[in-house]
Amino acid sequence: MMILNDEAVALATQCLWSLQEAAPEIEGLLFTHVDGLTVTTTLPGSESTQRLAAVATTLFLLGEHTAEAWGSGEAMEVQLGFTDKHDIRRYVTIKPVSYRAILVALHRRTERHTLIKSDLDLAATYLLALLVGDTPPLPVNWYSR
Repeated sequence: MMILNDEAVALATQCLWSLQEAAPEIEGLLFTHVDGLTVTTTLPGSESTQRLAAVATTLFLLGEHTAEAWGSGEAMEVQLGFTDKHDIRRYVTIKPVSYRAILVALHRRTERHTLIKSDLDLAATYLLALLVGDTPPLPVNWYSR
């Protein structure tokens, strides 16, 4: 299990909020251990957020296992689409940050979806730096700005 000190968690939280503010399509972000425990999130701290963390890590690990079993290499991302109770189409993108952590984004798909993908890659790189003990600079220059 990874352990981040308070400063690293604060930087991770600031990174997530900065991205969410830059990209209005993003409705929430979650940085979690692969065991399903949340490191930080922009989502409300509730039981449903913990369930999302657990389901997202399970889905990502299943995708990783499937990619390996099929000889397709490693899973670089898992994306799910769903329609909510108001018939609004939403997506959940799950990206590995390392073999120990994932980044989960709840978002709408718009014409700017390639920018969101690039921004999630930037966020994953930033969070990985925190995991290995580096202190990357903020603010990140998001593509969505």
